[in-house]
Amino acid sequence: MVLAYDILMYTSALSYIIPLYLLINDKTLSIILKVLSLFLVLSLATEFVSFYAINIQHKDNKWVLHIYTLICQFNLSLFYWFLIQNRVIRIFILAFNCLFLLFFIYNIQFITDNLMRAQLAYLLSSMFLICISSFYFYKVYTEMKITNLFQDGLFWINSAFLIYFSSTFYVSLFEEYIRSEDLNLLYYTWPIQLVSTIIFNVILSRGIWLMRKQ
Repeated sequence: MVLAYDILMYTSALSYIIPLYLLINDKTLSIILKVLSLFLVLSLATEFVSFYAINIQHKDNKWVLHIYTLICQFNLSLFYWFLIQNRVIRIFILAFNCLFLLFFIYNIQFITDNLMRAQLAYLLSSMFLICISSFYFYKVYTEMKITNLFQDGLFWINSAFLIYFSSTFYVSLFEEYIRSEDLNLLYYTWPIQLVSTIIFNVILSRGIWLMRKQ
């Protein structure tokens, strides 16, 4: 059981290499793909730093995930800023990120539990990304400009974000309970997060591949 969990954990962490490799090999990246490549670099770096903190220094890695959540919130907000060129949505993105930063500062000042800090920040960021990615689908549906969705790279990329943050939201919501109970519960439930990461990177790679062909 532990061996299978470890294999899945390492596969999940290294799966970021696939879409990142596709982006690195493209010399003519659009601004959207440049922002996306930064997200992937941050995600992969966070996996390595977390591994180092837990396995080498034997310390808690929640501070790493907390900082990562803040940076990725701004990074993915920038991604959707360029993707959805709508004045109202851009105002919403700016307003939400200002509130998120204030919440992040409050989180650091008044919440002492590292797991709770990281969990709350991630849940708030996930809700934002679920909403904004859902709006993109609504925009695509109402404008009817894309003739074949399955050949559109941005459709796949946005799908990857919506599926990932929707599937990991509930796992993160109960993360504190999962980690406080028997270790077997973690081995049975946390693979949802790991599998979601692998699926996310596979779908993301499909979208990047299609955008390179366009």
